[in-house]
Amino acid sequence: MPRPRIAALRTDPGRVIDDYGRLMRLARYQDSVDPSGHTLIKLNLSWTKYFPACSSQPWQVEGVVKAMLEDGYAPARLHPVENKTVVTDPWKGAANNRWLPV
Repeated sequence: MPRPRIAALRTDPGRVIDDYGRLMRLARYQDSVDPSGHTLIKLNLSWTKYFPACSSQPWQVEGVVKAMLEDGYAPARLHPVENKTVVTDPWKGAANNRWLPV
């Protein structure tokens, strides 16, 4: 297994989505995530209502998915998952967290 790598960038709202891809590539995520396999993308959707500290931000989800698609990962092999531990209506939570367009 490769040694862990840490990457940090200063960003702003105009480039934050692209910076997620930069961070992932700086961390060499492709050394650990096989593009020929299936990848689960764990969404943190803790509540039907939006609470920033408890949920994956839409720009985080979009940045990760966008980077993986740009790097040749097949859309059919990327699977967003939610474990439904707290949310009573995952579709309503996804809408309120603004994930549906992503």
